[in-house]
Amino acid sequence: MVPPEQFDYAHADHEALQLSHAAYWASFHNHALVEADSATRRHRVEIPKDNLLTPKVLHDLLVFDPEAEG
Repeated sequence: MVPPEQFDYAHADHEALQLSHAAYWASFHNHALVEADSATRRHRVEIPKDNLLTPKVLHDLLVFDPEAEG
């Protein structure tokens, strides 16, 4: 859930990216696209707390590993 003041959630500069709360990740690559002008632009999703964004997870999400592609 994004805090009420979404721009206060994170701070980024050339030295660091700092998050004010825990961050979780989810993959939506198997989900249907939502049209921008659709009445259903909002969609509630559940993200498991096991999907905590850590430095290792962030690395693994950003680095392509061809051996992981089963």
